[in-house]
Amino acid sequence: MKQQILALLWVGITSTSLATEQISNVLPHMRFASTVKAELIFDKIKAMPAFVNVSKDNHGASLTLRVSHGYRTSAGGAAAGATTGLLAATTLGIIPIVKSHDLVVTYEILANDTVIDTIEFRKGFTDAVNLFSEAAQAGKMSKDEEAWLIGTLPEFELAMSKSEKVKTLVDEYSYYFST
Repeated sequence: MKQQILALLWVGITSTSLATEQISNVLPHMRFASTVKAELIFDKIKAMPAFVNVSKDNHGASLTLRVSHGYRTSAGGAAAGATTGLLAATTLGIIPIVKSHDLVVTYEILANDTVIDTIEFRKGFTDAVNLFSEAAQAGKMSKDEEAWLIGTLPEFELAMSKSEKVKTLVDEYSYYFST
């Protein structure tokens, strides 16, 4: 009986200390800014324990989580795109355009417009699109690119939880603005 009571007491103590540790790693209120469609990633970021205080409408916050994406083309990808683009134009779109590029996703934590920490992910994609399709003209993300971008969110969360710069920021905010 005594062993069961001690075991329950031990579980209560350790779970309380773990909850306290998790609460101390929650980032303060911050604004969310993104070049990626917000409906694609915002709810998933807000579901992360450290980012429960992120908001799209918190314009007065001194902290910002900025998610940006861009495309980088290698020399080979540019040559392939130019060649297949020329072929597609001369055949009136019968031959597809082959686009080869790297999608770069950057997650940044900013305090008063000063970058505190940056995490960048990069992956190469090759797509064949019709000359007259919406994807060729609008430069929209493909389904594969969107799936990969969503897949970077757990890696981003892990990297931010290990970041000494972010931990220092949380400690400083809790020192000055603790309740």
